Amino acid sequence: MAIKASSTITLSCVVDVWSTTRYYLLQSSTLARPAKPTTNPPGGSWSDTEPGYTAGSTNTLYFTDLTVFSDQTWAYSMVSVSSAYEAAKAAYNKAQAAQSAADQALSSTECIVGTQTASTSAWTGNASFSSLADGQTILYWLPYAGTSTAATLNLTLSGGGTTGAKAVYINATTRCTTHIAAGNMVQLVYRENVSIGGTAYTGHLTANLGKLEFDGTESASTFAIQDAAFSFVFPSENVGNSGEDPFASPSDDDGDADDGYNPFDEVIPTPAPTQQTYKV
Repeated sequence: MAIKASSTITLSCVVDVWSTTRYYLLQSSTLARPAKPTTNPPGGSWSDTEPGYTAGSTNTLYFTDLTVFSDQTWAYSMVSVSSAYEAAKAAYNKAQAAQSAADQALSSTECIVGTQTASTSAWTGNASFSSLADGQTILYWLPYAGTSTAATLNLTLSGGGTTGAKAVYINATTRCTTHIAAGNMVQLVYRENVSIGGTAYTGHLTANLGKLEFDGTESASTFAIQDAAFSFVFPSENVGNSGEDPFASPSDDDGDADDGYNPFDEVIPTPAPTQQTYKV
Protein backbone atom coordinates (compact mmCIF):
# COMPACT_ATOMS: atom_id res chain seq x y z
CA MET A 1 0.00 0.00 0.00
CA ALA A 2 1.43 3.37 -1.01
CA ILE A 3 1.65 6.20 1.52
CA LYS A 4 0.79 9.70 0.24
CA ALA A 5 2.30 12.75 1.96
CA SER A 6 0.39 16.04 2.42
CA SER A 7 1.47 19.61 3.30
CA THR A 8 -0.28 22.93 4.05
CA ILE A 9 1.09 26.30 2.95
CA THR A 10 -0.32 29.48 4.53
CA LEU A 11 0.00 32.70 2.52
CA SER A 12 -0.47 36.11 4.22
CA CYS A 13 -0.57 39.62 2.85
CA VAL A 14 1.07 42.34 5.03
CA VAL A 15 -0.26 45.87 4.50
CA ASP A 16 2.50 48.45 4.75
CA VAL A 17 2.61 52.27 4.59
CA TRP A 18 3.01 53.37 1.01
CA SER A 19 3.21 57.17 1.51
CA THR A 20 2.38 60.01 3.90
CA THR A 21 1.40 63.51 2.77
CA ARG A 22 0.59 66.51 4.94
CA TYR A 23 -2.16 68.90 3.85
CA TYR A 24 -2.78 72.44 5.16
CA LEU A 25 -5.86 74.58 5.47
CA LEU A 26 -5.66 78.31 6.38
CA GLN A 27 -8.91 79.85 7.52
CA SER A 28 -10.34 82.55 9.77
CA SER A 29 -9.80 82.00 13.49
CA THR A 30 -13.49 82.71 14.06
CA LEU A 31 -14.51 79.58 12.16
CA ALA A 32 -14.83 76.14 13.73
CA ARG A 33 -12.07 73.57 13.38
CA PRO A 34 -12.47 71.83 10.00
CA ALA A 35 -13.40 68.14 9.75
CA LYS A 36 -11.09 65.50 8.26
CA PRO A 37 -11.23 65.34 4.47
CA THR A 38 -13.23 62.50 2.98
CA THR A 39 -11.56 62.23 -0.42
CA ASN A 40 -8.08 61.48 -1.70
CA PRO A 41 -6.70 63.97 -2.51
CA PRO A 42 -8.69 66.36 -0.32
CA GLY A 43 -10.85 68.98 -1.98
CA GLY A 44 -11.74 72.50 -1.00
CA SER A 45 -8.94 74.76 0.21
CA TRP A 46 -6.66 71.98 1.48
CA SER A 47 -3.13 72.26 0.01
CA ASP A 48 0.06 70.21 0.35
CA THR A 49 2.09 73.48 0.38
CA GLU A 50 2.59 75.01 3.80
CA PRO A 51 1.76 78.76 3.70
CA GLY A 52 4.03 81.28 5.41
CA TYR A 53 2.77 83.72 8.00
CA THR A 54 1.54 87.05 6.63
CA ALA A 55 2.20 90.04 8.93
CA GLY A 56 -0.95 91.07 10.71
CA SER A 57 -2.89 87.90 9.88
CA THR A 58 -5.24 86.55 12.56
CA ASN A 59 -6.03 83.33 10.66
CA THR A 60 -5.39 79.84 12.00
CA LEU A 61 -3.46 77.20 10.08
CA TYR A 62 -4.67 73.57 10.35
CA PHE A 63 -3.04 70.42 9.04
CA THR A 64 -3.81 66.74 8.59
CA ASP A 65 -1.67 63.79 7.43
CA LEU A 66 -2.89 61.48 4.65
CA THR A 67 -1.45 57.98 4.94
CA VAL A 68 -1.73 55.72 1.88
CA PHE A 69 -1.18 51.97 2.44
CA SER A 70 0.21 49.35 0.10
CA ASP A 71 -3.24 47.90 -0.52
CA GLN A 72 -4.30 51.35 -1.82
CA THR A 73 -6.46 52.13 1.18
CA TRP A 74 -5.88 55.45 2.93
CA ALA A 75 -6.71 57.34 6.12
CA TYR A 76 -6.44 60.90 7.49
CA SER A 77 -5.12 61.87 10.92
CA MET A 78 -7.01 64.17 13.27
CA VAL A 79 -7.00 67.81 12.18
CA SER A 80 -4.53 69.82 14.30
CA VAL A 81 -3.44 73.47 14.69
CA SER A 82 0.01 74.33 13.36
CA SER A 83 2.13 75.32 16.37
CA ALA A 84 4.76 76.94 14.12
CA TYR A 85 2.16 79.25 12.57
CA GLU A 86 0.77 80.16 16.00
CA ALA A 87 4.30 80.92 17.25
CA ALA A 88 4.90 83.24 14.30
CA LYS A 89 1.59 84.97 14.97
CA ALA A 90 2.41 85.41 18.66
CA ALA A 91 5.88 86.79 17.84
CA TYR A 92 4.37 89.32 15.44
CA ASN A 93 1.78 90.43 18.00
CA LYS A 94 4.49 90.91 20.64
CA ALA A 95 6.59 92.92 18.21
CA GLN A 96 3.61 95.11 17.39
CA ALA A 97 2.88 95.62 21.10
CA ALA A 98 6.50 96.62 21.70
CA GLN A 99 6.38 99.03 18.76
CA SER A 100 3.16 100.55 20.06
CA ALA A 101 4.71 101.00 23.49
CA ALA A 102 7.77 102.64 21.94
CA ASP A 103 5.57 104.95 19.87
CA GLN A 104 3.59 105.88 22.96
CA ALA A 105 6.78 106.57 24.91
CA LEU A 106 8.06 108.72 22.07
CA SER A 107 4.85 110.68 21.80
CA SER A 108 4.63 111.11 25.58
CA THR A 109 7.95 113.02 25.57
CA GLU A 110 7.46 114.80 22.27
CA CYS A 111 9.23 118.12 21.75
CA ILE A 112 6.70 120.71 20.60
CA VAL A 113 7.80 124.08 19.25
CA GLY A 114 5.54 126.99 20.12
CA THR A 115 3.82 128.58 17.14
CA GLN A 116 2.98 131.97 18.69
CA THR A 117 4.55 134.97 16.91
CA ALA A 118 4.72 137.43 19.80
CA SER A 119 4.83 137.52 23.61
CA THR A 120 1.58 136.07 24.83
CA SER A 121 0.05 134.03 27.62
CA ALA A 122 -1.80 131.90 25.03
CA TRP A 123 0.79 129.28 24.11
CA THR A 124 0.16 127.17 21.00
CA GLY A 125 1.82 124.36 19.05
CA ASN A 126 1.29 121.34 16.80
CA ALA A 127 1.35 117.81 18.24
CA SER A 128 1.87 114.48 16.45
CA PHE A 129 -0.46 112.63 18.87
CA SER A 130 -4.24 112.52 18.56
CA SER A 131 -5.17 113.20 22.19
CA LEU A 132 -3.69 114.45 25.45
CA ALA A 133 -3.62 111.66 28.03
CA ASP A 134 -3.46 111.79 31.82
CA GLY A 135 0.18 111.56 32.96
CA GLN A 136 1.60 112.54 29.57
CA THR A 137 4.88 114.46 29.48
CA ILE A 138 5.56 117.15 26.89
CA LEU A 139 8.71 119.14 26.15
CA TYR A 140 7.62 122.59 25.02
CA TRP A 141 9.94 125.21 23.48
CA LEU A 142 8.85 128.77 24.10
CA PRO A 143 9.67 131.12 21.16
CA TYR A 144 8.46 134.24 23.00
CA ALA A 145 8.23 135.04 26.68
CA GLY A 146 4.91 134.89 28.48
CA THR A 147 3.07 137.88 29.86
CA SER A 148 1.76 138.80 33.29
CA THR A 149 -1.46 136.98 32.42
CA ALA A 150 -1.73 133.33 33.48
CA ALA A 151 -0.48 131.06 30.69
CA THR A 152 -2.49 128.41 28.86
CA LEU A 153 -1.43 125.83 26.27
CA ASN A 154 -3.65 124.87 23.33
CA LEU A 155 -2.23 122.20 21.00
CA THR A 156 -3.44 121.31 17.53
CA LEU A 157 -3.74 117.50 17.44
CA SER A 158 -2.82 115.14 14.62
CA GLY A 159 -6.49 114.43 13.92
CA GLY A 160 -7.21 118.11 13.31
CA GLY A 161 -8.84 118.93 16.65
CA THR A 162 -7.30 120.79 19.58
CA THR A 163 -6.71 120.12 23.25
CA GLY A 164 -8.42 123.34 24.23
CA ALA A 165 -6.65 125.88 26.42
CA LYS A 166 -5.05 124.00 29.34
CA ALA A 167 -3.97 126.04 32.36
CA VAL A 168 -0.20 126.00 33.03
CA TYR A 169 1.03 125.94 36.64
CA ILE A 170 4.48 126.07 38.23
CA ASN A 171 3.21 124.14 41.25
CA ALA A 172 -0.12 122.91 42.60
CA THR A 173 -1.86 126.29 42.65
CA THR A 174 0.46 128.96 41.20
CA ARG A 175 -0.19 129.82 37.56
CA CYS A 176 2.74 130.31 35.19
CA THR A 177 3.15 133.85 33.84
CA THR A 178 6.61 135.28 33.07
CA HIS A 179 8.52 132.51 34.82
CA ILE A 180 9.97 131.06 31.60
CA ALA A 181 12.14 133.16 29.30
CA ALA A 182 11.97 133.04 25.51
CA GLY A 183 14.08 130.33 23.90
CA ASN A 184 13.79 127.93 26.84
CA MET A 185 12.53 124.36 26.80
CA VAL A 186 10.14 123.48 29.61
CA GLN A 187 8.89 120.06 30.69
CA LEU A 188 5.11 119.94 31.12
CA VAL A 189 3.24 117.09 32.82
CA TYR A 190 -0.48 116.84 32.19
CA ARG A 191 -2.89 115.56 34.85
CA GLU A 192 -6.60 115.11 34.26
CA ASN A 193 -9.40 115.08 36.86
CA VAL A 194 -6.91 115.10 39.70
CA SER A 195 -7.06 116.41 43.26
CA ILE A 196 -4.02 118.42 44.39
CA GLY A 197 -3.89 119.71 47.93
CA GLY A 198 -7.62 119.11 48.27
CA THR A 199 -8.47 121.11 45.14
CA ALA A 200 -9.98 119.30 42.13
CA TYR A 201 -8.66 120.08 38.64
CA THR A 202 -10.16 118.88 35.36
CA GLY A 203 -6.90 119.67 33.56
CA HIS A 204 -3.56 120.62 35.13
CA LEU A 205 -0.29 121.25 33.24
CA THR A 206 2.65 121.49 35.62
CA ALA A 207 5.81 123.20 34.37
CA ASN A 208 9.04 121.77 35.79
CA LEU A 209 11.30 124.82 36.18
CA GLY A 210 14.30 123.13 37.78
CA LYS A 211 17.51 123.13 35.71
CA LEU A 212 21.30 123.25 36.07
CA GLU A 213 23.33 125.07 33.42
CA PHE A 214 27.10 125.10 32.77
CA ASP A 215 28.69 127.74 30.59
CA GLY A 216 30.37 125.10 28.41
CA THR A 217 34.06 125.70 29.08
CA GLU A 218 35.99 122.94 30.80
CA SER A 219 37.93 125.28 33.09
CA ALA A 220 35.01 127.48 34.04
CA SER A 221 33.57 127.42 37.53
CA THR A 222 30.33 129.36 37.04
CA PHE A 223 27.05 127.50 37.37
CA ALA A 224 23.55 128.91 37.04
CA ILE A 225 20.88 127.30 39.21
CA GLN A 226 17.18 127.84 38.75
CA ASP A 227 14.53 126.06 40.76
CA ALA A 228 11.12 126.89 42.14
CA ALA A 229 11.93 125.29 45.51
CA PHE A 230 15.51 125.87 46.61
CA SER A 231 19.07 126.82 45.63
CA PHE A 232 22.38 125.41 46.87
CA VAL A 233 25.38 127.58 47.78
CA PHE A 234 28.56 125.91 46.55
CA PRO A 235 31.84 126.31 48.52
CA SER A 236 34.00 129.18 47.33
CA GLU A 237 37.26 128.10 48.99
CA ASN A 238 39.86 125.48 48.08
CA VAL A 239 38.02 124.16 45.02
CA GLY A 240 40.39 122.90 42.36
CA ASN A 241 43.51 123.13 44.57
CA SER A 242 45.48 119.92 44.14
CA GLY A 243 45.77 117.82 47.30
CA GLU A 244 43.36 119.91 49.32
CA ASP A 245 39.98 118.94 50.66
CA PRO A 246 37.37 121.09 48.87
CA PHE A 247 35.15 120.89 51.96
CA ALA A 248 37.87 121.93 54.41
CA SER A 249 37.50 125.23 56.23
CA PRO A 250 39.77 127.05 58.72
CA SER A 251 36.88 127.37 61.12
CA ASP A 252 33.77 125.38 61.86
CA ASP A 253 30.74 127.52 62.58
CA ASP A 254 28.02 125.20 61.37
CA GLY A 255 27.60 123.43 64.71
CA ASP A 256 28.68 119.99 63.45
CA ALA A 257 30.83 117.74 65.61
CA ASP A 258 33.53 117.62 62.90
CA ASP A 259 35.71 120.45 61.66
CA GLY A 260 34.79 120.01 57.98
CA TYR A 261 32.82 122.45 55.92
CA ASN A 262 29.67 120.98 54.36
CA PRO A 263 28.27 123.14 51.56
CA PHE A 264 24.90 121.42 51.78
CA ASP A 265 24.41 122.83 55.29
CA GLU A 266 23.68 126.12 53.58
CA VAL A 267 20.35 125.82 51.76
CA ILE A 268 18.63 129.05 50.86
CA PRO A 269 14.84 128.69 50.42
CA THR A 270 13.42 130.74 47.56
CA PRO A 271 9.66 131.32 47.49
CA ALA A 272 9.53 131.96 43.75
CA PRO A 273 11.62 130.76 40.77
CA THR A 274 14.84 132.69 40.53
CA GLN A 275 18.22 132.33 38.86
CA GLN A 276 21.52 133.17 40.51
CA THR A 277 25.14 132.65 39.51
CA TYR A 278 27.74 131.28 41.91
CA LYS A 279 31.53 131.16 41.55
CA VAL A 280 33.02 127.84 42.66
